[in-house]
Amino acid sequence: MTYDAVNKPKHYAVSGLEPIDVIEDWLPMWPWRCGFALANTVKYIARCGLKGTTATDLEKANWYVQRALLQDNTTPSAYGHSPTITPQEAADSWEEFWPQEVREDLAEAVKSLGCVVTRLSLTRAATAIGRAAYLAAENTNQLSFTAVNTLAIGKEVRVRYSTDDAVSAGSSATLLDVLDDVPSFKVQCEDGAVYYVEDVEAV
Repeated sequence: MTYDAVNKPKHYAVSGLEPIDVIEDWLPMWPWRCGFALANTVKYIARCGLKGTTATDLEKANWYVQRALLQDNTTPSAYGHSPTITPQEAADSWEEFWPQEVREDLAEAVKSLGCVVTRLSLTRAATAIGRAAYLAAENTNQLSFTAVNTLAIGKEVRVRYSTDDAVSAGSSATLLDVLDDVPSFKVQCEDGAVYYVEDVEAV
C-alpha cells in the first residue's frame, strides 16, 4: 500500500480501516453536541501506538471523551441509523497495533462508542479510556499524566442522581464499578457504605 502524508497518512491507514470512515459511519448515532469530541476520541484510539507515544494518544483520547461527558446531551443526531462498520470490526482492525496492556480497555471503549451513545455507554467508554491512559502512562513512566476530571474505577466521583434516599446528589464517593443494569454505578461513600446510583460525574 502507498501512503501519503495528506491523503493517506500511514498512522491512520496502516490498519486497513481508517478512523475517518468509522467516524463518518458512527457520527449519526452520537449526540450532536458531542460529535467533535467523540470523533477525536476515536481518532486517537485508532492511531494509538502508531504516531507519537501511546500514553500521549490515550491522554488526548481521555481529554476528548471527558469533554463529551461534560456536554450532558445524549440525544443522537439521527434515530434508526444502522452503521455499516461494527464496533467489533473497528476494534479487530486496530487492536494489533495497540500495546497489549491497553487492548482490553480500548476494545471496551470502541464497543461503547460504536452504538447509539447514552450517558451510560459514554461513561463506560470514559472509564475504559481513563484506565488505559493511566496504564500507558504508568508503563512508560510518563508521570506528567494527570487524571483530573477523569471518570475511572477507583477514582473519586460526585453523585449526580440517586433514587436511594441514603445517598444524595452531590455526595462524594469512590467509583467501584460501571454496571449494565440500572442503577448503573456502584460507589462507596465516605462513610464506607456501598450504594448503587443512577448517575455520577468526575471531580
